[in-house]
Amino acid sequence: MGFTIIVLLSVGLGIAVVVGRRFNRTRAQLYIRILEEQFSPVAPEYVTLGRELGYGFEYNLDGPVDRVEGILTLLPRYAPLYLPIARMLGRQDLLKLTFHFPGTLPAGVGALVHTNCTVSRWSSVEHDDDWREETVEQDGQVYTLYYYNPIIAERLRSILPKISEIKNLNQITLDSRRNSVTVFVTPQQNWIKLDVERVAALVFSLTAA
Repeated sequence: MGFTIIVLLSVGLGIAVVVGRRFNRTRAQLYIRILEEQFSPVAPEYVTLGRELGYGFEYNLDGPVDRVEGILTLLPRYAPLYLPIARMLGRQDLLKLTFHFPGTLPAGVGALVHTNCTVSRWSSVEHDDDWREETVEQDGQVYTLYYYNPIIAERLRSILPKISEIKNLNQITLDSRRNSVTVFVTPQQNWIKLDVERVAALVFSLTAA
């Protein structure tokens, strides 16, 4: 009986590994296709993160945005023993997009972090003790605003209506030192296309501001 149980567990784990890898591969291909359709990159470059965990990529663009750097990380669905722990810790698939463009942002660094992101420990804001911090709301969504310069805080407040339309946005950061805007999104199959479209519109509106 004991040997039979071990065999069945081994077979079950093996099936879970195959199914999990296939799921991640299919989902990653969907997300990448949507990103390429949205941004029409020139000679896109991809680097696999290994074991169907996602991709790092770089897009060169013809337009107001020079370049987009991205990292797509997926839950280890092929690891059935670890996956429940990851979910208990609030882990989810994550898409990070950093947009680089010519132009000038208000001096300093600022960020808006959705409260759900903070609760699930996905916040990646590394800030000094002298950063200002406040809570802001828009359309029932609650965010934490971090900033040095009040001008960049006003810029972030001004785009709150557009940010609240992006269903799965976790965080947006403006960094004048690098002329970049970084967005974190939890990709979901039914929402990723619309979320990416709204992220692009939001970032392009910042370049024109």
